[in-house]
Amino acid sequence: MDPAVVRAGGVASVKITGAPGDLPVLVRASVGTLGTPVRETDGWRVSWTAPKTTAPLVGVFTVADATWPELAFATAVARIPAKQAVKVDVPAGSKSVLSVGETKIGPVAATGTSATFDVDVDPQARTGTLDITRADGTTESRGVILATGTAALAWIPGPASFAGQSTAILRLAAVGADGGMLVATAPRVTSTAGTVRDLRLEGQLWRVELALPPAGGAFTVAADFAGAKAELKLNSAPLTPVRVTAGALPAEGGDVEIKAPTPAALEVREGKGTPKIIGPETVVRLVPAGDRVSVVAHPVVVPSALSPRRIAVWSDVPVMAADGVATAGITVAVLDAAGAPLKDAEVAIRLVVGDGAIASTARTDAHGLAHLIYTASKTPGPAGIRLDVGTIWTEFPIFQAAGPTGPALAVPLDPVSAAWRDATTWTTVYREGKA
Repeated sequence: MDPAVVRAGGVASVKITGAPGDLPVLVRASVGTLGTPVRETDGWRVSWTAPKTTAPLVGVFTVADATWPELAFATAVARIPAKQAVKVDVPAGSKSVLSVGETKIGPVAATGTSATFDVDVDPQARTGTLDITRADGTTESRGVILATGTAALAWIPGPASFAGQSTAILRLAAVGADGGMLVATAPRVTSTAGTVRDLRLEGQLWRVELALPPAGGAFTVAADFAGAKAELKLNSAPLTPVRVTAGALPAEGGDVEIKAPTPAALEVREGKGTPKIIGPETVVRLVPAGDRVSVVAHPVVVPSALSPRRIAVWSDVPVMAADGVATAGITVAVLDAAGAPLKDAEVAIRLVVGDGAIASTARTDAHGLAHLIYTASKTPGPAGIRLDVGTIWTEFPIFQAAGPTGPALAVPLDPVSAAWRDATTWTTVYREGKA
């Protein structure tokens, strides 16, 4: 940190090295205000403005590499000294010198039975030595407490959104008023939803195992130690099927209303309409472009800003006809380590088996999903689709059958893709008499 010691309201430049990933570092501070991390040739730099305070404080920084936040993280302590008038009891008529480290203040003559020293109190030097010379020439030395200070807490940055997970592992840095790590006594940790299963010391950090709330949604985890507090706002979403209800599409004209319980995302695939949240439901009134309308409903998951770890991919049909015109809707979710999807992730796509047709690129939407259409070839058998996101990739097979009497093979999905598929509901409503 430059400068190494910052006064109240001052600004320091914090240098961060050893974060090898391509994504920006994640930084938190227990006090003050952080700027946006800026990439440098040998790491990252972020500005920090210390709080305006009249008492000496310590602050704790927590840093994680967004590429591997569960593996690459660190802490650092900032000192914020403050000038204070320190009043001590002394004998009447005496003179006193206060020593704080290598600094001597005084001599100061007693005013009545006290003496007041103007001291630049550093939170890491909270005591001094008072040397008293009485009026009769005798001397006395004793220790003086300059400031009691407060502890500081900060959560290690990591996933803020969890999808299809039952447990989250969180880490907390706790620093005493003198800047030393608090390891002897555990902080108090609570959550507005879910359950704190375990709290234990891991190195010099406190490891929290949290059972995520089964119903999902937004919640807050709070830590408290001797008046110091730190909050962490999180989201979770269970991957459970979204039940959709739909009205009828009249034989002539008209539109149709499709509903899903909130929170759920409804995305229009055919027809025209804008989903809106109305009371406890997400509702879309669709105007057909032809003789049918369709939407896809899926759980609402807050997208991630962390690195991709795996690709989930599934189709709306397990088997399709090898007739050169049949189509299958394919959905792709690019997921981080906590199972949350990434928005704006670019996916490269190519066929590695078969000669059907599919787009060569796609980008995940605001919900972290990309929707593709695969057109079957005229050759029966499996088609293989490869999807690449950065350095991770997967291959997705889909079987094309030779007519209704030909052999068909539904290829099983991996558990994560299967969970996303089962939580996604495609609903198509045909005009009466046109199905």
